[in-house]
Order: sequence, then C-alpha cells, then structure tokens
Amino acid sequence: MIQKEEILHIIEEIQEGTPVFLTDIEVTKDNDITVYIEKDNGEIDLGDCESLSNLIEEKLDREIEDYSLTVSSAGLDRPFKVIRQYLKFKGKEIEILLKDGEKLKCTLNEVRDNALNVSYTAMVKPEGKKRKVRTEMSREIGFDQIKQAMPYINFR
Repeated sequence: MIQKEEILHIIEEIQEGTPVFLTDIEVTKDNDITVYIEKDNGEIDLGDCESLSNLIEEKLDREIEDYSLTVSSAGLDRPFKVIRQYLKFKGKEIEILLKDGEKLKCTLNEVRDNALNVSYTAMVKPEGKKRKVRTEMSREIGFDQIKQAMPYINFR
C-alpha cells in the first residue's frame, strides 16, 4: 500500500515556490489516492490538477504497486485543513463550528499562529433594556477551540 507520507514528500518537493498548496491527502487500502489542492491567488483550474497529477505519476511506479490518482480542488464544501486556506479567506465570510457546539458565520479579519480574529453580528440585550439589539462583535478564537471551519456560501 502506498503511504500518505510518500505522497506528501513528493508533493512538497514539486510544489515548493508555487502558489499551489496541499490541503489534504486521502489514501485508501485499495491505493485510491485523492490529493486536494488550493491556490493562494485565485481558483484551482483543470490545468493545475492535471499538471500536479502528471508530476506525481512520474514519481510513482505502477509496475511496483498499482494505484488510482485523483487531484482535485479543495472546494467550498470541504473544511479548512491548513493555515494557508485561512489566509486565502482573510476579509471574507467563513463558518466556524466550535468544539463546544457554537456555530458562527463571521468575517475573518486576521490569522495568527494560534488564533483567528473574527467579527460578526449578534443580538445582544443591553443592560436596562427590554429588547435585544443587533451589535457588531469582534472575537479571538484559538485553533484549539475550532472543530471545523469552511467558506460561507451565500445563495442570495
């Protein structure tokens, strides 16, 4: 069976110095390999996937071990796996599910080594008032508090 680390090593060697970066690798026991990539400046296109696929296939030998290989964009429906994905979405809306179950739709303001700074709108009841009012909030969220984060998709 082809090991995930072997694929990771090949990709790190190939992608160094390019705007394309690895977000995830999946390898099944049947050697079905799926590589998810993203690009710092723009969207992944078919050419990016094809190019990386060809470069990986040059490094692997089907005579030694048979496999299937798929190279794909990380897409909007997959959670963030690496910090570069957060950096790409700086200034944009994301959804965060915290480990305590709280879910936030927020704007990603800043990405630090161990935390995010986000802003969002919440209904807050001011002291001495009967009704809640819409209030802009800002908050630091540590990566250790995040269960899942992904781009927010607005269909309106």
